[in-house]
This record gives sequence, structure tokens and C-alpha cells, in this order.
Amino acid sequence: MLSLLINTTAIWGGFLLLYFLLLRKHTFFHTNRLVLLAGLFLGLYIPQLDLSFVVAQPAAAPLIDLYFEPLTAQLQLIEVYASEETGTWAFNWSVILWSIYFIGVVIAAARFLWGLWQLRQLFGSAKCNRQHGYWLVESSNPHL
Repeated sequence: MLSLLINTTAIWGGFLLLYFLLLRKHTFFHTNRLVLLAGLFLGLYIPQLDLSFVVAQPAAAPLIDLYFEPLTAQLQLIEVYASEETGTWAFNWSVILWSIYFIGVVIAAARFLWGLWQLRQLFGSAKCNRQHGYWLVESSNPHL
């Protein structure tokens, strides 16, 4: 799941870089919108694809047959060592990265809701007229 998030972020970053380097100063609004929407959808779709290729190779005949004894004594020893280490704390990058991601989502959602609230208050306190299927909001208050 974390690799999916990293791949999606890398693809979105690449499309954003493409936009900033090539399309930001031009007035091709339709093209700009298409590039940004394509980046959004491709960033969600491409990481879902299985791009691993399997190449069939002929099976080689073994030259020598080997026999290994069961390693039960060594497995019991490994099990004892593993059970002794359960009380230690391990540094986990995954938890830290998910925490940072979640904090970013909460901040973005809070800013979005705050902006909606400000627009609602502006819409409620201004003079609103409907013209040609659009709302014209006339207000002396600064917005955005």
C-alpha cells in the first residue's frame, strides 16, 4: 500500500513538473486542463497495473541431487531467539510516513472546509443576481 502511495505521488509530481516547466505561462487553458486531468487519472491508474514481465526459460537439468537433513534443532534455536526479542521497540518508517500523510489530509480538508464556509458567508451577505444561468455575486468584501 505504501509503494502504491509513493508511485502515485511520483507520477503526480512528474505531471506537475511538466505543467510548471512547459504549460504554466501559456494561455492554452483547454490543453492545461487536459494535462492536469490526465495526470490525475493516470497517477491513480498506472500504479494499479502489474508491469512485471515473466520470461520463460527452459528448465535446466540438475547435475547433482543434494539431500539436506531436517534442521529442526536450528529452527528451535531461532524460535527461542525470536521470542526473547518481543519486548524491544523497533523504529518503523511506515507509521511515520502514514502519520505525516494523515496530518496533511486533515490540514487540506480543514482548509477546504474553511474556504467553503467563507464562500457561504460571502454568498449570504452579498447581493446575488442570476444571469444567463450563472450567479453574479456583488460584494464590497474581499474574497479569495
